[in-house]
Amino acid sequence: SGEPASGVAASDEPVDGEAQRKASVSMVRCVLFDIGGVLLRLGEAEYRQGVAERLGLPELPKLYEERMPFIQRGEVDEAEVWFEMSGKRVEHEAFDELFEQVFPVNEAMVRFAAELRSQGFLTAALSNTQKSHVRVMRRMGFLDGFNGVFFSNEIGARKPEPAAFRRVCEGLGLRPEEIVFIDDFEEYVAAARDCGLHAVRHAGDVDATRARVLAVIGESGAA
Repeated sequence: SGEPASGVAASDEPVDGEAQRKASVSMVRCVLFDIGGVLLRLGEAEYRQGVAERLGLPELPKLYEERMPFIQRGEVDEAEVWFEMSGKRVEHEAFDELFEQVFPVNEAMVRFAAELRSQGFLTAALSNTQKSHVRVMRRMGFLDGFNGVFFSNEIGARKPEPAAFRRVCEGLGLRPEEIVFIDDFEEYVAAARDCGLHAVRHAGDVDATRARVLAVIGESGAA
């Protein structure tokens, strides 16, 4: 299906003919962004410590890490894991403010996504995440205008699983070679390449990542 994924509407901003022409000469049609560490600045350590403190724990136990793949595939409710760890019933909304505080929007990367759309390219996002985070991220607004957003807990697969990349391709109606993926984890970049996507590792410098993505787009058009 070529429909926008996960309830995020495609941008209705007009794309002029010149922009469409530029996009059409390239094999690459879409840039796929990771969220934490790319579209959002990464505050995972601070988030986990904050959750532990609010659950009355000195730190999150090993159980949290063991359950994370199941939480991120949507197979386990994180609230049940919080209860299992602490004996406390906590609402999904309990950590919303903490999330926004420690995962601020990477405005420069969001501007790059808008720049790509203005040139006629699709933009999408793929994130290993969980139900409570999805609600906050949608409310934050930085995903507005993206043509597809794929949350692991909603698609039932997480990076580096090939199924995650396959579902993105299916959801966008694109072939793997028509997508450039940006992620801050080398393991996920390698997994994307193994699945046939172009992939670029973001090491923190948005200008450097932008240059590498545009180079990949240029090379694909010349192929």
